[in-house]
Amino acid sequence: MAYSTQAQIESAITATKVLELVDDESTGAQTATSIARITEAIRTADGEIDGYIQARYDVPVDAPVGSMTNVISISLTNYNLHRRRFGSFGMPESISEEYAMRIKQLEKINQGKLDLGVEPPPASSSKMAATSEGPTTLFFGATSTASGSLDEF
Repeated sequence: MAYSTQAQIESAITATKVLELVDDESTGAQTATSIARITEAIRTADGEIDGYIQARYDVPVDAPVGSMTNVISISLTNYNLHRRRFGSFGMPESISEEYAMRIKQLEKINQGKLDLGVEPPPASSSKMAATSEGPTTLFFGATSTASGSLDEF
């Protein structure tokens, strides 16, 4: 189940803009190919969402319209559609900034600092999240080389 739909994407950024971003053939109309491009952009966005939230929740989560996953999916899909059209050059700054903001939200969800705001809460994930308290010292004391000690340097 996708976290957003083509209709929601078109409602957020207009159907005309969506078509402009996926109509590589310049037909001026939706085709099976252009619809596939939209579907792929949604799938990519939802995969990115799942990648972040799977440490906390079983994925996919039930995402009603207006839920955080729905809103983030729309934003990430918008970014993906722009990225496929413009690449890194020509990407509107507002789209890049919104993408960065949504990634920060996903990081907070991953860290348990923000929840999805879905009632009832989604089932917790059985996967373990990786945590780190900082760098680990791998070597203690003097380290030898074939020609002597590194302490000489």
